[in-house]
This record gives sequence, C-alpha cells and structure tokens, in this order.
Amino acid sequence: MMLKYRGQYRVILETDKKTGKPLEFTFIPCRIYKGANICRYSGTMLNAYLPSIKVFNRLLKEHPELFTAFQTGSSEGTLLFKESDMEEAAIILKAYTLGKNISPRSRTRNARFV
Repeated sequence: MMLKYRGQYRVILETDKKTGKPLEFTFIPCRIYKGANICRYSGTMLNAYLPSIKVFNRLLKEHPELFTAFQTGSSEGTLLFKESDMEEAAIILKAYTLGKNISPRSRTRNARFV
C-alpha cells in the first residue's frame, strides 16, 4: 500500500463507483496527465499508469535509466520504476503534494480523483 507516502504526497484510496465503498487499492495522483497515477507493483517496484501513449513514449525516451515499459496499449501505458527512485519519479510525474495530510479515506476531499 502507498500509505507510507502520506504526509509527503497526496494518497487516495480507490472507491467502488457504484456502491461508494472503499477498496484496498491506494494510489498517488499525478499532474503530468489527467488520470495518471503511481501505485505499488511489488515489494520494491512501483508503477506509473499513464492514460496517454504520447506521454508514455516521451518518458521512456527521456528517462530510460529510470523507467521501464510494463504494458502498452493503443492509448495508454504503464511504466515500472524502483521504489528507491520514487523522489525523482514523483518530480517527473508531478505527483500531487497539495492535500498531503488529508486522509486517504475522505470521500468528499478525494472525490475529484476517483
């Protein structure tokens, strides 16, 4: 879970859109593109979901030492990076810091990200 980054970045708890109940998936929204986010892939790896293939390709081209391609679709892609590189990746992906102390479970304050 991404809760260890609370207080440093804005962490959001995913909620079911039909029922409004919280799920167990947490993520950090990013400003590089609307809908982009960072979430956990494994114990030492994080992934960055990018809903724009242009941004995906640009990041791979500009930062090959940091990001590796994981999944690529026709209009979206997922990049993997090491958790130890989180600070650098967060700067590049423009991770939200506004609201970093807001509870991930807050329905009203996190509604625009879910």
